[in-house]
Amino acid sequence: MQTTRPRKSLYAELLFTVGLFVIPSFLNALSRHAAPDERPIGAVEASLGFGSMILTEILFIGLLFHVLKLNGEGLDALTRPIERRDAWQGLLLFGLGFVLDLLVLPMALNLFGGDPKEPGPQNSQFMKTSLTPLYVMLMVVNPFFEEFTMRGFLQTRLRQCGWGLMPIVFFSAGLQGAYHLYQGLPYAVTNTVGFLVWAILYERTRRLWLIVGAHLFHDQFAMWSYST
Repeated sequence: MQTTRPRKSLYAELLFTVGLFVIPSFLNALSRHAAPDERPIGAVEASLGFGSMILTEILFIGLLFHVLKLNGEGLDALTRPIERRDAWQGLLLFGLGFVLDLLVLPMALNLFGGDPKEPGPQNSQFMKTSLTPLYVMLMVVNPFFEEFTMRGFLQTRLRQCGWGLMPIVFFSAGLQGAYHLYQGLPYAVTNTVGFLVWAILYERTRRLWLIVGAHLFHDQFAMWSYST
């Protein structure tokens, strides 16, 4: 969707929406990467953390839609309508991403350090907790939050600012990978490669629901893998 708004207005909007999430998240991830915290997480602490993240992400999605409404836009500004094929193609995209992770992660571990025989992200203790309703809810809400923010909203606004395909996808995937640095550099790099694939696919097709589906399958797989 084209817009007649000046670039300064679009950049300011991105700073006070996407920047509100990405900048603090990156600084927090950088801090946790520098000083990993692998202490066990208690049930109460995990529940409070999950609840806080759920509320934050739901409110942020609401903020994005409020901003769209203020500018006379709707969901169609970010994505094509949902299609039946989005579900099974999202599962297929997740499978392809899983294979890509298996190929990229060992190289990233060898390049940036880590034990390929015992791979495990840093600071992942918050996921190694009991499977609770709040845990499940977070793993459902997060894909919508991240993809509506980093794919739909950010990439749409950058396109409206006149950015080309490659600058958009590298910037979007790079930012998304940056705030995953708390997992350790090899895992952040591996994630970024996957985000690049999603960013390119979205930019080519504007099928945001397909990307959300792939992310949803990814998070469900991670939840069942880490939960105790």
